Order: sequence, then C-alpha cells, then structure tokens
Amino acid sequence: MYYNDHPPPHFHVRYNNQKALVSIQTLEILSGELTPRLFKLVME
Repeated sequence: MYYNDHPPPHFHVRYNNQKALVSIQTLEILSGELTPRLFKLVME
C-alpha cells in the first residue's frame, strides 16, 4: 500500500478493458466492473 493512498484498503484490478477497485477486507468491488469469470480468477 502507498502511504498517501485513499481509504478503504483496496487493490486495483486491470485486465484488457476491465478495471475495478476491490476491498481487501470484504472482497467486494468498490468501483468499476469485472466479468464473473475474471472476478472468480481474481478471488482465487
């Protein structure tokens, strides 16, 4: 994590034209969209 990053704790997912921010605590998508297949791969 970066010291000046905005809360809540999250990670970025970028794959082809898909982008999303995913919460580290709840594993929910905070913004953006992912196909169900990609979301499953990220969760693995």
